[in-house]
Amino acid sequence: MKFLIPSLVLAGLAAAQSCVTSPPKGMQKEPCNKPEDCNYCYLTMQDLKTGPCKAITWIFARASTELGNMGASVGTLIAINLNQTYGAANVAVQGVDYPAALMDNVGGQGCAAKGISGAVELFNMASTKCPNTIVVAGGYSQGTACMHAAIPQLKENVRQQIAAVVLFGDTRAKQTGRTIKGLDASKYKIFCNNDTDAVCKGTLSITQAHFGYAPFVPEATAFLKERIAAAKGGSSISSAEGAASAPAPKAPKAPKAASPKASPKSMGGAMEGDGHSHGHSG
Repeated sequence: MKFLIPSLVLAGLAAAQSCVTSPPKGMQKEPCNKPEDCNYCYLTMQDLKTGPCKAITWIFARASTELGNMGASVGTLIAINLNQTYGAANVAVQGVDYPAALMDNVGGQGCAAKGISGAVELFNMASTKCPNTIVVAGGYSQGTACMHAAIPQLKENVRQQIAAVVLFGDTRAKQTGRTIKGLDASKYKIFCNNDTDAVCKGTLSITQAHFGYAPFVPEATAFLKERIAAAKGGSSISSAEGAASAPAPKAPKAPKAASPKASPKSMGGAMEGDGHSHGHSG
């Protein structure tokens, strides 16, 4: 595989795209590579490891050189969107703890061994610790390779808990035929920036297109929400998974036919083009 790293990459993927200024509650505050541009980003989340079970669990593997365990780009932006839709009390955000070093991209599986084992550990943890949570996952750049390698290693019951996966700048797109082994095609979308990102064509030649995934976040979030609704049977997320259920309200004496409870509205603002995403077509 061709491996070219121009100077803009060496400046750090963490400074690419827009930084986050309104993070979900609980995100830790860390300095960006370029504080004069970004002020502060919110990059590290450990909800699954250290917090209570919640209705939804978002597991994300960041790109090479991004800070924290979430990075400052698509993973954190999606976390914010999910929190805004379902409420922070209902969304556990968890990054994969791994080095995300540049040279790990050239290994046989395209991801550091710790990234693969770390992702496997998180999926298994969600299954054992929070069996009722809906798991959605994602990866960016090297993080996509971590997901490609981790998911096939999971037991069937653990894979069944995964409602959806979104991958951005997939460095294993060509090798895998833009599929995720072990998952039905309806459960994933792969974004390759309108096929202008060279990494999706079997090369690690990094161009500016590899940094252009923020515009695809609305579409990716809408897909995750669609799959979350399907996993819940169309019912809305109204309370944290594992929390004590509130007493059911008393029925009125002469009830009228009630309309079914609506599921959360899909996120607006998705791009007209799908960026040549593959998997579920919406």
